[in-house]
Amino acid sequence: MICLRPHHLLCLGHFAGKGYDARFTRNMARIHTILQAKPETPVLLRHGEDDLCACCPHRGTACDNAREYDRRVLRSAGLRVDETHPWQALQTAVARVSVRAVCGGCPWILICKKGEKSND
Repeated sequence: MICLRPHHLLCLGHFAGKGYDARFTRNMARIHTILQAKPETPVLLRHGEDDLCACCPHRGTACDNAREYDRRVLRSAGLRVDETHPWQALQTAVARVSVRAVCGGCPWILICKKGEKSND
């Protein structure tokens, strides 16, 4: 099982192979690879630090607005924290979530390849 914050569903779903630093990028790539190889992998949605945060160099300081991003994803996708779903089902649920609407104001949006597109 992998634990993720709701807004990290978007980060991992659109991972473009880059990150904050090498350690964080390796962790993000590792999680992304697992989820892509096994879309049935159970993912627990949670608030607070998750498996992606574990290697974040900005841990504890960068996520001031993270709860708001989480709330936007949960509301848009009809999900709740403390629920477990297969990765594939979560990707289907967040497919209709606008990255621009959720991630507007995120200083790290360019890590997400969709964040680089102006039409989303």
